[in-house]
Amino acid sequence: MKKHFLLIFFILVSFSIFAQIPLEDYPQFSESVAKNEGGFYDIQLAVIGPDKPIYSNWGHIAVLVKNRKLDTFYSYDYGVFNMYDKDFTKKFLRGRMDYLCYKNYADYTMPVYTIENRDVYIVNLDLTNKEKYVVAKYLENNAKPVNNIYKYKFFKNNCSTKIRDILDMATNGQIFDKSQDKTKMTIREHTFRYTTKKFFSEWFLDYIMGTPLNHIASYWEVMFLPNEVLNFLEDFKYIDSNGNYKKIVASIEIVNYGIGKTVIEEEPSPSWILAILLGIVVGAVGAVLFLFSSLKKGVRIVSGMYLFVLSLVLTFFFGISIYVQLFTELDCTYGNLGFVYINPLVIALLIDSIFFAVGAKKSRGTALILLGVMSLVSIVMLILGLLGVYQQYEFTNLLTVLPIYLLMFLGLVFAIEEGKPVKVKKIKKSK
Repeated sequence: MKKHFLLIFFILVSFSIFAQIPLEDYPQFSESVAKNEGGFYDIQLAVIGPDKPIYSNWGHIAVLVKNRKLDTFYSYDYGVFNMYDKDFTKKFLRGRMDYLCYKNYADYTMPVYTIENRDVYIVNLDLTNKEKYVVAKYLENNAKPVNNIYKYKFFKNNCSTKIRDILDMATNGQIFDKSQDKTKMTIREHTFRYTTKKFFSEWFLDYIMGTPLNHIASYWEVMFLPNEVLNFLEDFKYIDSNGNYKKIVASIEIVNYGIGKTVIEEEPSPSWILAILLGIVVGAVGAVLFLFSSLKKGVRIVSGMYLFVLSLVLTFFFGISIYVQLFTELDCTYGNLGFVYINPLVIALLIDSIFFAVGAKKSRGTALILLGVMSLVSIVMLILGLLGVYQQYEFTNLLTVLPIYLLMFLGLVFAIEEGKPVKVKKIKKSK
């Protein structure tokens, strides 16, 4: 979990629908036992703030269960992936990830987050004895080796939604019922609230995410983010198993306040301006090289190399877009339109760049046509997006590649025109 790009791919493990814990998973118990034994339990949530590395950028959450009768204090963590699976690499490449419900001593695990200088909130839950017993027994059973593996899905079935679902089960579905109102943003936008000052990470995520993330999210759906679980529960009231209407949160303790960590924005910071500037810089460099490529052999070779590197990068992104949609189970990428404006023509441009560098006669004309078509497609996509024909957050990727295509196209136009011989009409002398 140390490689930046792999972890961006890693966190996108599939999105489909949002569901509650099936009724058959509800712990079976005697009412009298639950009321008596439940009194020995204290149930807490540990909500951990975001950290700078991309894999911990969206925070974390765990359940803490204290049994005063047995003098035990355990943490239950659904954010541990199964690295020891013999098919780990194969599943990873297909977008299938097995995570674990990991049980550990809370006194060992909690100080780690303080050492990492992360926000640590301990949420004391005001549950009835029966409800505490349900949560404790469910977690205890779920952490057993025969039960502890689950299919991880970042937006549906992650460390945060698992705990949301357990609490929903304990409150007899009241969390689900009261969290169906819509927020003001899409799931995509909620995700980007956590990527402030991480332009390239956000750019890649925006490129790879698909249409399932473009609808306005409910409060239930955004609880794939640990801090949103905390925000929702802080004001949540319900009818408990004894018939009392009350708040579920008794108190919140701030154990540590991280300094200099990722800021969670109320709304995602706009990144389209930086995207345009990046596109202009990259495109302008290429345009200048093309403009003077006909004057010197060295400039032509550098122009070809520049075009080759740029086309190679674009080919990589095109390949990623096709791969995740056709060959993985990352359904949060389905319906992604990035392959339209970063399309198969970049492969042709990659090949043509080699001929351009060696001075092949037709390579300039070929590059001109390819960049012209790609510019036109991008302009059409931008217009359709602005008209609301399709949805895409800020068009960040499109606003990056459009200036690149257009400026390099113009650079080639003027370079080719300068290279053309001037035709002079012969004037017939009068007799």
